[in-house]
Amino acid sequence: MVYYSRMRGSQDYNGRETFNFSILRYRNPITNELVIFDNSEESWDEVEIDLSITAFAYFQAGVYSGPIEDSYPDESDFEIEEIIDLTNNQTFSADQLIELEKENILIETIDLIKERAEDHSDDYRD
Repeated sequence: MVYYSRMRGSQDYNGRETFNFSILRYRNPITNELVIFDNSEESWDEVEIDLSITAFAYFQAGVYSGPIEDSYPDESDFEIEEIIDLTNNQTFSADQLIELEKENILIETIDLIKERAEDHSDDYRD
C-alpha cells in the first residue's frame, strides 16, 4: 500500500473576505498630491487612508510522495477584487498599493479565511 503525504504544517484554504485596512501616505504641501514616501526635507502631512478591501485567496497543498504520476505541486491564487477608499468615498486601484501593503492584505485575507473555517469546523461534527 502506498501512502501519500502533504507538506507538514500546510493547511488548505479557499475564501473571499471583506475587511478594513489602513495605509499611510504623505501630502505634498505645494501640489496637494498624495505620495507614498516623504522624500523631502520639509515635513509633509501624514494622511491615513481607510480602505475597505475585498480579496480572494486559495491554497491547496501539493502531494510530494508516492508514485510520481500521483504527485503534484502546491496550487494557489490571490486576487484583490475591490478596494473602496472609505476616507474619500471612492474606488481605489490596487496599482496604488506598494508590495508590502499587498503582502499584508494577503496575510490578513488568509488569516480571516482560516479563522472563519475554524469557527465553522464544529458545525460539521454532529
